[in-house]
Amino acid sequence: CSSLTDMPTIPNSVVSLSDTFQGCENLVNITIIPNGVTNMANTFRRCYNLETAPVIPNSVTEAHETFALCYNLDLPNNYDLGNTNISSAYGMFYNCFNLTNTLSSLGSTFANCSKITTVANIPENVIFMYGTFWGCTNLTGNIFIHTEYIWNANSCFANTSLTKNVYIPYTYANGVNTGTYNAFTNAGYKEDGS
Repeated sequence: CSSLTDMPTIPNSVVSLSDTFQGCENLVNITIIPNGVTNMANTFRRCYNLETAPVIPNSVTEAHETFALCYNLDLPNNYDLGNTNISSAYGMFYNCFNLTNTLSSLGSTFANCSKITTVANIPENVIFMYGTFWGCTNLTGNIFIHTEYIWNANSCFANTSLTKNVYIPYTYANGVNTGTYNAFTNAGYKEDGS
């Protein structure tokens, strides 16, 4: 529905918004997402003119590419999902070029969000960060990832301008860093610290 500018009110009985507004390129005004919605995969994908992300209710468990390709999207200051129930947030903000803020309670994929310069501290519950900040070309550093064990952070900071002050606690297995291997591929920051 390329001419849709206002999101209709969503009934409280709805549990899935998967693909609902995908491709609504002129959608600007968002109503409240009701508690009880569990699936928001691709919900606002390719909503090119959407500028502000709605609050995601705690009931959501699936957020795969929810805002992917929302080129004008940014997050309000202190935007916080406050939610440990999301099991899939892969590509949630993929190619959201205008993002200047990141989530403060979920380190999920911000690939190619080239305006991001700083990152909120990544909380302990985040253990999968594959490609999270890949291609964030203006990322500068002072990043703290607080989990005791990262399951996979491969390419997390790949192709960024990252140059300093990244703290990632990690676990070695047989002398190999299994959690952060290649995390800094083609980044300004090298794994040897130089």
